[in-house]
Amino acid sequence: MLNGEREKFVELPRFIDIASHSGFINGDNSGCGYADVSTNTGYGAGFNSAKGGVYVMQWVDSGISVWYFPRGAIPADLVAEKPMPWTWPSPFARWSTNTCNVDQFFRDHITIFNTTFCGDWAGATWQSSGCADKTGYSSCAAFVSEKGSAFHEAYWTVNYVKYFQQ
Repeated sequence: MLNGEREKFVELPRFIDIASHSGFINGDNSGCGYADVSTNTGYGAGFNSAKGGVYVMQWVDSGISVWYFPRGAIPADLVAEKPMPWTWPSPFARWSTNTCNVDQFFRDHITIFNTTFCGDWAGATWQSSGCADKTGYSSCAAFVSEKGSAFHEAYWTVNYVKYFQQ
């Protein structure tokens, strides 16, 4: 809840829950993930061609929600720095305290911009996902090392980061 206003959440099937519970429980670092299937401009080439957009995270007592707004569809209240999330469409990701122990799994939050090419997941699934056959490289690390030019579109341009508190 921002600016002391009430919050409204209508959870519609706009998102896909990738992992049903936290990797902390599983011990496999899988985490809780969501993929926004309502747009192709939320990441990668689509994001770049749309000249970016805005991601918003709201963390309140009832849970954590995340929205994405493509450039040209950013709510006026957000542009005016007076966010009213109860007027926005449903978030594409929502960790409700009714189904997720937010206080246990989310704390000491910091913002990090990071491009990890291989990492725990991609590095471990390189062979089984067919990437080795497709690229001709036996590992993700070898591909990145030899074909760095393949990642010329992998960069961050951040115009600003803003934080709002109740």
